[in-house]
Amino acid sequence: MTKPGANDLFGSLKAYATRVLGDEINPEKSAAAMSGWLKESGDALRDKVEKEVERTVKRLGLAKQSEVSALRKEVAALRRDISGKSEKVTAKKSASTKSAVKKTAAKKAAPKKSAKKATSKSSSKVGK
Repeated sequence: MTKPGANDLFGSLKAYATRVLGDEINPEKSAAAMSGWLKESGDALRDKVEKEVERTVKRLGLAKQSEVSALRKEVAALRRDISGKSEKVTAKKSASTKSAVKKTAAKKAAPKKSAKKATSKSSSKVGK
């Protein structure tokens, strides 16, 4: 008992062999013709499978390995850039923090002096 697709394949092979070889039966010529036909068929089948897989992958929204590798390289480059900038920012922040502390201390000291002057002026006006 043969499988349903086996007759189709056997018929196709027989038709191809008849076309290529004609009525002449030469084993070497037959083997070469069959080998060429199998290679062409295999290449065509592989191309169809690759196209179908690519279409399915796009439909599912999956990334290719090459795309993932490219994104990994980009992320690594961005991390290097950020770490280099963060060191510079940290140095700038510490310098600006020190100057901000000095300015804040100076501002806090300045209102106290002006408050004392205002208090002495107001008290002298009250006494008159």
